[in-house]
Amino acid sequence: LTVGLRVDEVVNLTAARFETMQIEGMSDEEVIIEVLTRTKGLVRRPVHWPVYLVRSIQAYIAGERTRAIQAARKSWLKANVKPPRKLLLNLPSAGRNAGKATSAETLEADLALAMVALGLTRPRVRAEGTEDETITREPKHSFHDGRHTFAYLIYADAKRRGDPTPEHVVRLRLGHKDVTTTINIYLRVFSGIGGEALDHTAGFIRNIIEGEN
Repeated sequence: LTVGLRVDEVVNLTAARFETMQIEGMSDEEVIIEVLTRTKGLVRRPVHWPVYLVRSIQAYIAGERTRAIQAARKSWLKANVKPPRKLLLNLPSAGRNAGKATSAETLEADLALAMVALGLTRPRVRAEGTEDETITREPKHSFHDGRHTFAYLIYADAKRRGDPTPEHVVRLRLGHKDVTTTINIYLRVFSGIGGEALDHTAGFIRNIIEGEN
């Protein structure tokens, strides 16, 4: 929601990237800008890390991640072997997989479980029109939906600043080679939204995100 990364980009982040970030004395609203290189299609793009997010990640490294490595030392990770470089590791509750790098599938599954627990689901009809027809509930959002919300916020900010080509600002931050991908997939929702409504909705979403952090 706040940096626009794809799920495969998230699982490829390394702990060292954040351990070396110096945020002492910085406010939560400030950002640290980096260039992400391990991306889809190898399209380099800038990532704006909010300080509040870096602070939370560093706390995770010192806490949950460290405990995951300690659990791994008791099962599969030998004392003379360095722990995985990846940022996100399976927690001690993963048993013999504790301390191993988290996969994109695991992140998606965890998000799905959280959506169901929060009641954020939608109905899905199976075998419609037959005697076996059933209605189940499935998660309302996927990990990738966060990129669409991210695009919304970046577009709204660019419009508010008076940028003449806000779609190119979004293209750069999402890492698209062609701006038509940005417009046709991520920005088509704006075709019928006026500027005032756009700003109001973007502000509403931002208040939710900032309120959670």
